[in-house]
Amino acid sequence: MRERIGLLGGSFNPIHLGHLAMARAAREALGLDRVLLMPDGSPPHKSRGLADRHDRLAMVRLAAQDEFEVSDMETERPGKTYTVDTLEALRAQWPEAELWMIIGGDTLGEIGGWKRAERMFSLCRFAAFRREGLPFPQPPEGAEVTPLSAAIPPISATAIRARIHKGLGLEGWTPSAVEDYIGARRLYDPPEQLSGKAMRKRLAATLPKKRMVHVEGVEAVIRALARRWGADEKKAALAALLHDCAKGMDLPAMLAWADRWEVPLDSLRRTSTALLHAPVGAAMARAEYGVTDPDVLHAIRYHNTGCVPMRLLDKLLYLADMTEPSRRSLPWLEALRAQMLEDLDGALVQAMRHKLDYILARGGDVHPDTSSALEAMENRQTCQTREENG
Repeated sequence: MRERIGLLGGSFNPIHLGHLAMARAAREALGLDRVLLMPDGSPPHKSRGLADRHDRLAMVRLAAQDEFEVSDMETERPGKTYTVDTLEALRAQWPEAELWMIIGGDTLGEIGGWKRAERMFSLCRFAAFRREGLPFPQPPEGAEVTPLSAAIPPISATAIRARIHKGLGLEGWTPSAVEDYIGARRLYDPPEQLSGKAMRKRLAATLPKKRMVHVEGVEAVIRALARRWGADEKKAALAALLHDCAKGMDLPAMLAWADRWEVPLDSLRRTSTALLHAPVGAAMARAEYGVTDPDVLHAIRYHNTGCVPMRLLDKLLYLADMTEPSRRSLPWLEALRAQMLEDLDGALVQAMRHKLDYILARGGDVHPDTSSALEAMENRQTCQTREENG
């Protein structure tokens, strides 16, 4: 009887419990004699944020233990690695074996465009896992495909890297030995914070000139406010510099970014770049600019809606964003600029009321964070007035 060999390849960046569940389910469904886990070396379609090939190979070995075999065929191959070359080598090693490539259903729609696809189809069969709630893709002509169904944990390597950036643990996501290896090697740690010069250069390349004028105006105003109200001026300037870092993207790009970094979003934010750019900007400030200060990230996330409670830096950025010099002249703007130097909370309440009026006048939807923040600030003012009046 011919030996049946399954191949589960991928970047494994890092390997996780979903990969292992696929390997087990395929082994059982297809009656495989062995399953090879094969991390790729230098794939043609994935490169950004890819851990070193030897680290990925080591993590796969830790995850496989004695349950699966691990192949270093692709990690040791110089240059770009292509699946068809790997299959040629496996066929030479096991000329009589029945080779199965284990893939996700989403990959099935891509294999027709892989290098020398027709030759690849002649070398192996494909076992493709269905994605719950999604139609099964039409297999490309010439590919022999067996659909598989199994309870595969909805885990992605991208989500794991995002959790690491947020300082979250990986229990239930990847084997503990892999988590320990990642921690010991500091794989996927957030990048070092960029210098101010590097940040400005990157922003200038992604934001329109008019937006950069606004950013520089916000930075100038918040520096003055920080000095006036005893906030950390450097942190304030950093929050101002990056508060609109996501503004250069359109809505689909922002949503893709939010999904990639698991940014929690409500339905209202998902439909508006005016709302969405703030939480996405906070995620981008951490992932792309290396910012880890929680106060700075919090201020960026809520600079356009407010929140409950509002920290000092939140208040300063909210006001600086509304009052910077390039803002068009409005009847109440000069009074607000003067008030925020004398009565910070009072100015914040006025600013929120003006924003609320503006949104309603345009027929827009007021975000619940804005309503809650304004209500909380007004209640605070009322309590303070009562205390002052005895």
